[in-house]
Amino acid sequence: PTKRVGDYDKGMKCNCDCEWHCIDHADFEFIPNSYLLPADYSMFVEEFRRYPSFMWIMKPSNGAQGRGIFIVNKLEQIKKWMSSRSADKDSQGLNYVISRYIERPLLI
Repeated sequence: PTKRVGDYDKGMKCNCDCEWHCIDHADFEFIPNSYLLPADYSMFVEEFRRYPSFMWIMKPSNGAQGRGIFIVNKLEQIKKWMSSRSADKDSQGLNYVISRYIERPLLI
């Protein structure tokens, strides 16, 4: 069974390792598809080609305080990032999350 966000206070148990997998994703249709780079690069390129006018935000998967975040809107920018990353020994093995940039998010 899935768990809806409002059900957390009702004492329902979840048998998943990660709470995110227990939530009904229909409640979160506003969350853009995200990809882990470099592992999901080919899947990301497919999505990028479907929506070439979108802007994308890249964030280090283990970062904090806004460090290492940047916006891209061309595949060449990501290719350049990947090639510069392979030359930098400190960034090798560091994954980035890339998602469609939401220009005017509705904040609660």
